[in-house]
Amino acid sequence: SSSSFRRYQLRSDAYLGDDLEVEDEFKQEFSCPFCVEEFDVVGLFCHMDEEHQVELKNGVCPICVKRVGIDMVGHITTQHGNILK
Repeated sequence: SSSSFRRYQLRSDAYLGDDLEVEDEFKQEFSCPFCVEEFDVVGLFCHMDEEHQVELKNGVCPICVKRVGIDMVGHITTQHGNILK
């Protein structure tokens, strides 16, 4: 999960350049389902990967609010990958 997240993190860096306009999806904030802090989508990935690795296995997706019985980062990247584009 950590390696798949790192790939998406590297891809997202291209979208966050100073001269690029940031998409609305990146401006949108999502609550961490574990501690209710607010993050943009990239920040949420970083936060969950660093602070909530155990909880990621059976948490609630902060985007679709579904109970996820698989890896959260994997779920978000496969089910909500359009947010990262």
